[in-house]
Parts: sequence; structure tokens; C-alpha cells
Amino acid sequence: MVVSDFGSGYSGSISQGDKAGATGVDVWSLFDDTDLVEERSAARTRSEPEDAEHADSAPSCLDKDVLAVILSQAGDAIALTQYQVPAVCRYFYSATREAMCWRHLCLSPSNYLASSAVTDDVVRRLARTHGPKILTICLDGARLLGPSAVSTIAYNCPQLQGFTAVGCVGIGFGAMRFLCKSCPSLHTLRVSGCHLETDPQTEADKLAQTIAENCPQLRFLSLSRLTQEDSLEALLRCPSLEALDLSSCEQLPCSERFASLFAPAAQRLTSLKLANCSRLLSLSGHFTQLRTLYLGGCVRLSDAEGLGLLLHHCRGTLTLLSLVGCQNLSADGLRRAFGQAGTLALETLVLGGCRVYDELCELLGRQCPCLTSLDLWDCPMTNAGVSAIIQAGAPLSELNLRECRRVTGHVLQDLCESRAVRLRTLDVSFLGTVTDEHLLPVVQTFADLRCLVCGGATCTITERLLEALPLNLEALHLEGAPQLRDTAPIARLRNLMALSLEDSSASQLSQLLESLDVRSCKITSLNISGCVLDDDAILRLSSVLPRLLELEVCSTQITDRGLRAIVRHCSRLLHLGILNCDNISRGAVQDARQALPACILSFLET
Repeated sequence: MVVSDFGSGYSGSISQGDKAGATGVDVWSLFDDTDLVEERSAARTRSEPEDAEHADSAPSCLDKDVLAVILSQAGDAIALTQYQVPAVCRYFYSATREAMCWRHLCLSPSNYLASSAVTDDVVRRLARTHGPKILTICLDGARLLGPSAVSTIAYNCPQLQGFTAVGCVGIGFGAMRFLCKSCPSLHTLRVSGCHLETDPQTEADKLAQTIAENCPQLRFLSLSRLTQEDSLEALLRCPSLEALDLSSCEQLPCSERFASLFAPAAQRLTSLKLANCSRLLSLSGHFTQLRTLYLGGCVRLSDAEGLGLLLHHCRGTLTLLSLVGCQNLSADGLRRAFGQAGTLALETLVLGGCRVYDELCELLGRQCPCLTSLDLWDCPMTNAGVSAIIQAGAPLSELNLRECRRVTGHVLQDLCESRAVRLRTLDVSFLGTVTDEHLLPVVQTFADLRCLVCGGATCTITERLLEALPLNLEALHLEGAPQLRDTAPIARLRNLMALSLEDSSASQLSQLLESLDVRSCKITSLNISGCVLDDDAILRLSSVLPRLLELEVCSTQITDRGLRAIVRHCSRLLHLGILNCDNISRGAVQDARQALPACILSFLET
């Protein structure tokens, strides 16, 4: 964790003048800089109060161990300061040096921690100062980090037990191999997407072999770009491995012996994710402890019998199953697989893009009584199939029917009438006909609704729906609702963090901006792709929403001037989409990438 002025958003260092004029406040450094020792001493001398003997004593009710525990729980909710942070007193300073405070270090960019603040220098200095105390480190999404940060961690944190750096594209698998050799106590390693662009295809396989040889206590592993079955076999022989997450494994052969590789770990694996293993045809095995099975993107998977056998063995433990995009499984094959599995303990089921018809829905209603989250995106069933699942009594809290064009808003009545449903997330965009009359009962019945997605050519909602939305709504996506005229009611949603007004008009955006309370607005993700807007509108928008982390302005008329405004005002951006913005030059894009090096900028040069 990192200590600063709790939640104030302060992100700069204290100036020399501020330090010199500080009274009764001890200036200290996260990094124990030796060049500040004399300055701290001088500051104390200048500001000695008459009751100096008691100036830095803590309240009698505040135990230092309790304070250390409190600080240790703050995590990434406290803003990282670049070099200096003001401490309340020497007692607080002392508490922050307790090992408890530094057991878990989280520097993952968020709305409270700018990605530009997480640099190699910051990580290296923290590792050198507090390395022996640190047990786990989270750097997920810190795109500015390079190999040197990880190498310094490896040198200074030999007792490290957990390391996650998902999406840190500058680290490279070479540095990760050094970390694994230096930290034999690792039990958690999540490094998907950490490869360098220059890394050879086999670097992930080398890392896998290093892990197998040096990390006997490893329990949770996330890795990408594996290309050799021998590497997978070595990983599965790790004696403590419980969860294996492999992504971007398009080059993994998945030969006839692939399923047999899992035999040594089948009785202890609780989570298996094989994302985008595009060569995988069949997967079976005696997995009796699986709680999570993710096969999303395995587009050639076709062995329904093997899948059914696998599901049957873990029917009492499996709580999450994803077959999203497994289009090669026939409708009949899916029915046979789930029929063979028997009654399942599933809570989350993702079948987006699969051949799900009404008959399978009726079967799922009978065999999945515990479903809380169901994703049927782009599936061909009708209202009858959806109703069969709802009426079976599943306690649904999340339902995705996006692009199910044979489903209409009438099915939502079943949600409102069900005593079991506790809806929090609903996606009914691009269905058949959806009107205010369909959705108003939903937002009135489910006061805990947190996310609503609707829109499309046949969605005829109006501002009546916006005026009735629950005040606690956190995400709202209105994608091309043709009858929506007034967006001002959105401003009353003070907890809203994600908003999509894709394909909206200039007047709709103007109404929203005029209504927003800048001081209380929490929006960090905004999609206005396809909207009618110009550079002036972008300038106004970016100045109103400077804390945006994600912004999509694809297929708009903005120019280099608008892009510069975004870069100037939205310095925290982690993702910026400007696809099909034909008025933006290549030079402006390069300048933006230099100004926001931690931001993923999506741009196609025409």
C-alpha cells in the first residue's frame, strides 16, 4: 500500500517552500531518501512547539498496531505521491514503517492512481526501501514499467509470495524468469500479456519451464502465448497448482494427447481457463474439483460427448462455465453435453454466440437451479426459451440478451413476476421490440439495479425511462435509441461511473453536459462513438470530465485540435478509441502517444 493524504487526490510532491514553512508536521519520504534526513531535522528544530514532548504522541486510544492494520487495508484507494507525502506526526510516520503496512503493495492504475505515476523509478525505490516486508505486489495495467522494475523486485523481495502484472506489456518474459528464480516461495503469478513485442514466440515456453523448476509452491498461474505442449505438461506437474489460466494460445498444438496432459492435476485443479485455444477440438478428463471452466474462443471445440463427461465429473463443484464463441458445438451436441452432465451447481453460465435454442433453455432451467448470471448474447432462442429459464426459479442477478433478435421486451415481464430474481445487471440491446412499457416495470421492481444496457433500431425508449432509473445505477449504455430526445435526466444518477451514448445527437450531448454537476460527477468511462460532435464539443466535454479512464470517440468528426484537447485535459486515460476519425493526422496520434504513454490508443491510419 502507499500512504498519502487519504483520498484527497493529491499527486504532487511538497515544494521546498511548503516544507520550510511546515509547522508541527514531520516531512517524510516513502523511499527513506538520505538527502532528506537533515531537512527533516531542520524542519523539526524550526517548528519546536512549547509542548514538544507531547507533540508527536498519539491519542491514548490509538494503538500503533491497530493503525498499521488500518493503513494496510487502504490498498489502491490511497493516491500515490511521487516522492514526498505529509505525515500527521512522527507517530504516524513510525506506524507506516511497520511491516504490516507493506505486506501488500498495490500500484495498479485506477481512478485514484494515475498510470503515469507508476514508473520504473517508483517501483525500484519502493522495492529497495520496503522489499523485505513485501509479500504480494499488484502491478496490473502499469504499462510504463520495464524489465528493470521486476529485476529490482526480484533482488529485494526474495520472500515474495504473490506477483500480478497482467497487461504490463513492457516487462517481458525474460525479467519474469529472473523473478521466478529469485522468489521460490511464489504461490501466485499472474503475468498474462507481459511479453515484449520483440520477444520470440518461445519465450513463454521458457518461462513455463522456469516456473516448473523453481516454484514448487505455486498455486495460481496466469500466462499467455504458450506454444508447446511440453511446457504445459511441465506446468501441470507443479505439485501445488490449483488454478491455470492460459490466454492467447492460438499456437498451442492441442494434439490427440492434449487431454491426457491434465491427468496429473485433474484431481486438484479448481480453475482451468483455456482462452482462444483455437486448435482445441476436444477436452475431457476426470476433473472432480473444478469450480471454474473457461473455454471461450475455442472455436473448433466440437466433442460434445467429452464435454458432457467432463461436466458430469465436476457437476457438484463447478460454479462458472464459459463456452462463449464455441460455434462448432452443434445445438444437438450442446443438449447432449448438458443432458449427460446432470444437475449442475452452476452460478455463472456464458453461452454467447453458441447454438442455444428453446429446447436447450428448457433443459438449463431444469438442470441449473442455482444460476445467478446468464449470458445468452447473440443466441437464436425465442421468448419461450428465456421464459423457461426464468420461470424455473433461478435466482438471476445478471442477464445478457444482447443481439438476441428473436427475443422481445415482453419477456421482461417474467423477470418482474419471479420471486427468485434479484436483478442487478441487464443487457437488452439490439433485441426485437423494446419499449418504455417493457423496461419501466423492471427499473421500478429492481431497486438494486446497477447496470442497464439498451438501444438499437427497434428500441423505442424515451426520457420517461431515464426519469425512473434507480439513483444507485452505476453503468448506463444507450446505444442508438432513436426516440430518446432528452438526456438531462441522466445527470441525477450521482453514482454513474460508465456511460455510453453511442450514435447520439449533438443536442443530446449538450443537454447532458449542461446538466452534469462537475463536482460530484463520477463518470470514468464514456463512449460517444458515432455521435455528431466537433472539436468545440470535445473541448467542453474533456474539461468537464478530466478523470476519465476510458473514452471512445470513434467515427466522429474531431480533428487534431480535438485530440489535443483530450490529451491536455484527460491525463489519466488508460484507453482512447479514435478509430475511423478521418480528420485526425498521424502526427497528432504520435504526439498523443508520447503525451499519454500508458494509454492504449486505438487508431487505424487510412
